[in-house]
Amino acid sequence: MPEWERLAQCIHFKFHTNVDLEGVHDMGFDFEPEQLGRAVDVPQRNRLIAEKYFEDILGTRQPVKTIVFAASIAHAKNLRYALIEEYNRRNNLPPNDAAAEKFIVAVHNQMPGARELIEEFQKITTPEERKAIIDQAHKDPNMAPRPIVLVGVGMLDTGIDAPDVEVLLMARPTKSKVLYVQMKGRGTRKCRDTGKEFYKLVDFVDITRLEPVVTNDTPGVVDEPVEQEEETLVQRERAETIQEQPSEEKPRTEQQMVIADVPVRLVFSETISPAVLEELRRQVEAQLKGGMEREGMKHRFAQTLLCWRYFKGAAPPDHSFLATMGFDLSTLRDLYGEPEATLEDFIAVAMGEADFDTLRRRREFEKWALGKNLNAAQREMVLMVMDFKRANPAITPEQILRSHLFDQVGGLPRIKALFGGLAKLLALADEAMSLETGSPLEEDNHGNDA
Repeated sequence: MPEWERLAQCIHFKFHTNVDLEGVHDMGFDFEPEQLGRAVDVPQRNRLIAEKYFEDILGTRQPVKTIVFAASIAHAKNLRYALIEEYNRRNNLPPNDAAAEKFIVAVHNQMPGARELIEEFQKITTPEERKAIIDQAHKDPNMAPRPIVLVGVGMLDTGIDAPDVEVLLMARPTKSKVLYVQMKGRGTRKCRDTGKEFYKLVDFVDITRLEPVVTNDTPGVVDEPVEQEEETLVQRERAETIQEQPSEEKPRTEQQMVIADVPVRLVFSETISPAVLEELRRQVEAQLKGGMEREGMKHRFAQTLLCWRYFKGAAPPDHSFLATMGFDLSTLRDLYGEPEATLEDFIAVAMGEADFDTLRRRREFEKWALGKNLNAAQREMVLMVMDFKRANPAITPEQILRSHLFDQVGGLPRIKALFGGLAKLLALADEAMSLETGSPLEEDNHGNDA
């Protein structure tokens, strides 16, 4: 049988997301992994990938068997969070709903149980079985993860036999044709059990340039390239729908122009003079360049911190050194638009170790804990309960007590020693979480102390 008859057909999608690899070390055969991960792990791009996956690739369907190729462990985690948040948004769920965590999963070689998750992913599932998995995830908070969407770093390129994979999301740039072929090969098998005859390769990082011509692998399927310039504000301002014009009105026309080296298509319904167009171009270009300059400053701040760590190791960066490099506290607050953040906050965000929302919540928590006279051990345990409740709002006191994390910190005896009982600990955690929403606490009976 000819090779093309055994392989699934490929439909290519391409979204231009302006990946900037300047400064990423070129090792000859490929990019340096850690630097590559920092370069592509951009929150706006992660959200764009999640948005396009659900909007353009799935449409109205539930998630299908999907592999997402990430550049680093941090990138994989952040992509997973972006996909979960977008799933919750599109299904009118709270942002912190944890159901999708059961079927949108990240794997890497530093996590326990990664191989078991991959083996679970390789089990062929029909659309009906996938729907049952998703339904169960929404009903059973204790359900073991059953990946439908798998975000991976290095472990999914080869040796994965999952013939029912329908979508490949390419979020990891590479120079290696061998690696590209290996990644692409995860989708090329047909699946008789699900009737799979084609798969979708979605390119966010211009990876398909490694092919001489981006075409379908077999005849009969039409390519569907789709482009999205993430920095083009004008395209986001453009009307989403065009209403029909009365016959006496002039028809809508289009005109192309270049703003800050980005091609833009303007849609308008009346004649616009060249002077007005030039003024529009000037204003938008100033906004775009200002935004790009700020992103460049943030990139240089991260590089400054990396240089410090290279020479000084884990020692905290010296404040005078950062000021000498042009990054004093006032400059950073203006650059990031965070007037209350500390220098340590900016360092953590620039190095991808935290985000401003998390840091703001932590500051509010510390103020609250100080007012409650909670010591360090009590604060740690309250934060642990808060993490449990964010991940699973329906978790019960009994499930919290059964957690191995609580066993490691002393279990119920330790809780009684610090708080007098479980009910007091849960009440404090609820009060602390109410600070995040700004809503008053409702009366809640946590049951009798064990």
